[in-house]
Amino acid sequence: MKIKKKHYYILEIVIAFAVYDLINFIFFKGDPGFTTAHLHPYWVVVLLISCRYGFIPGLAAGMTAALQLLFLVLPELPSRAGIEALIESGAFFLPGAFVITGVGLGLLRQRYIDSEEEKKSALLVLKDEMSKFKEMMDASERARRMLEARIVGETSTVKTIYQAARKLESLQADKIYNGCLEILEEHFQVGKSSLYLKEGEYLVLKASRGLTKSEMVEAKITARKSIMGIVMENGQTLTVKDILRLKESQKYLDEYGRVLCMFPIKNEQNAVEGVVNIEKIDFLMLNKSNLELMELIVDWTGRALYNKNLCDLAAQKIFWDQEYDIFNYAFLFTALESEFRRAQKFGTPFTMTLVKLERFGFLNKAAKDIFYRGAISLLKRYFSDTTEIFSYKFEGMLVLLCPMQKPEDLKGPFDELQRDLKEILAKAGAADEKMNISYFSVEAKQGIATSLEMLDLCQRAMRQNG
Repeated sequence: MKIKKKHYYILEIVIAFAVYDLINFIFFKGDPGFTTAHLHPYWVVVLLISCRYGFIPGLAAGMTAALQLLFLVLPELPSRAGIEALIESGAFFLPGAFVITGVGLGLLRQRYIDSEEEKKSALLVLKDEMSKFKEMMDASERARRMLEARIVGETSTVKTIYQAARKLESLQADKIYNGCLEILEEHFQVGKSSLYLKEGEYLVLKASRGLTKSEMVEAKITARKSIMGIVMENGQTLTVKDILRLKESQKYLDEYGRVLCMFPIKNEQNAVEGVVNIEKIDFLMLNKSNLELMELIVDWTGRALYNKNLCDLAAQKIFWDQEYDIFNYAFLFTALESEFRRAQKFGTPFTMTLVKLERFGFLNKAAKDIFYRGAISLLKRYFSDTTEIFSYKFEGMLVLLCPMQKPEDLKGPFDELQRDLKEILAKAGAADEKMNISYFSVEAKQGIATSLEMLDLCQRAMRQNG
């Protein structure tokens, strides 16, 4: 049984007298109750308990000492006449002194204990009032900062808009996602937020701010199984009040309280492509005017994503890779078909070669760039101007279209290329014994009906030797 802190004196009294009895019966067996002692040891317990704990513990300690002494001194329960004789002989003086002293000192100590308790109660009341006052001061300070920010912001609106626009002008998707959430965090005091985009039937987490791993929900969830599905369906901004009013939101009870408002991300055709969730925001910022501004930021994000996708589509149509000065993979099939038809029509030789940079996937980014650029540079040096070099869909691979050449014509250039490439890699500190170039060539001979068969034969040869 667990003893409360205010009742510790009971345990102390029990232990003290148990120790006294043990000492008494081991070392002073002939003097039960220490009656011959000049200063009775029971006084230690009575004085300490009453001075420390107050009236009730003092009374308990005195009574225990008196009863303990009487029990040890009196062999049996005395009669009335025996009690009178004991009183006349002064046998009850010491037990009575224990009780009177314990009560007296306990009463004196109790006055100070009661006064201390009153002061503690008063202190707790003052702490509670100070806590409430601090909350009011904090709310006033937040309101002052927001009002000050609004006043200062009015004089720097153009600069603020420009800085916000810089976060969304990127053509990299990750920067646009994070830029949107950063604007909400910096200008609307959003503490926690997340951005999801629709991919098929799923909503995929693209960016988040302020969320810990334990707070973050699944990075990929089915749209119809999430409360965000409501926004995807109706395409309107929803606050926590709107969510609670909607009947269809009742099936998402476990997600209540997780989001305070949700904004749809729309494309140019006004179709919803994603959702921005606000999961923590200062309550003073959650008003109609700020909601409209945040909705504008999210709409701005949707337009930035549309422009990024538009640029990606345009880039796919460009057949020339300006960084490496070779043809893009997207133009390979058009050029391959054209050269194949020309060779078939005029009966001229035409060879297609698949080039593989060995160990490319095991290199770091800098070494990959050196290896890739070095290989392209050497291919241009040792092959004729009519040879067309293309990037391939797999990393570390290139395609050569060699009109007017047969596979055996390529062996000499490739041997010289291998030798020079090893020297370049050695000087760059990126050399590896297994780093070399392997190639697989196919000629447009009779029996090959289409250009795609040539590519298929190259890939088969690569797999067989890979």
